[in-house]
Amino acid sequence: SSGINAEYGGAISGEAAESLSVACQCLTESLGVDVNNDAQSTTLKVDRPLQTIFDAAYPAPVIPKQVSKDEEARAVSLKDEGNELMKQNKYEEAIEKYSAAIEITPNPIFYCNRAAAFSKVQRHVGTVFGLQLRFPSFFEGE
Repeated sequence: SSGINAEYGGAISGEAAESLSVACQCLTESLGVDVNNDAQSTTLKVDRPLQTIFDAAYPAPVIPKQVSKDEEARAVSLKDEGNELMKQNKYEEAIEKYSAAIEITPNPIFYCNRAAAFSKVQRHVGTVFGLQLRFPSFFEGE
């Protein structure tokens, strides 16, 4: 997580940095991406920061569902349980935990983690469908 924090100039720290670090690790493992491979890095490099791409795709602000602190804590706990299950290669169980967290609050990190778990079990349709439900404008043609 310190690498994520350093990469973003200290703007991300604590639990958010840890969550992003785990999500990045899950995605790189499930997609077979090696960030130390210069050829892959060159091929996969984007010309704009992810936030710029996201802002262009979703110009209207996403209004999060109002949840209590207890509900938010429960969702984070479910996400953490899913992360632990991913480390144990228990992908189907991780999918259940991430899905339960999403039911409480649609945090984009939960969707990314679930997408990584779907990919690990070759359920790519589930990956795309879940992301399409959360981010429909990303999948619309221009």
